[in-house]
Amino acid sequence: MVHRHTIPGQDYDIAVTTEQRPDGLWAAVASVLRVTEDGGRSVTPLPTTGITYPTEAEAEETAVRAAEHWISENAPES
Repeated sequence: MVHRHTIPGQDYDIAVTTEQRPDGLWAAVASVLRVTEDGGRSVTPLPTTGITYPTEAEAEETAVRAAEHWISENAPES
């Protein structure tokens, strides 16, 4: 089972995909999305760890935290 959704943010959105593996554990990946100055869309996929979690919520939370960390480290200062 795979679920995809986007969490909107002020300057960046976070796209998360969760997947339930055959063993019942969950994995998740995240990408950071933003609209560029020319109206295009920038997508930055984040590296995966290969770690699985007992619940979808735990997998999603970990992916969202990784994306939030990436944004805090890479977003230009306003």
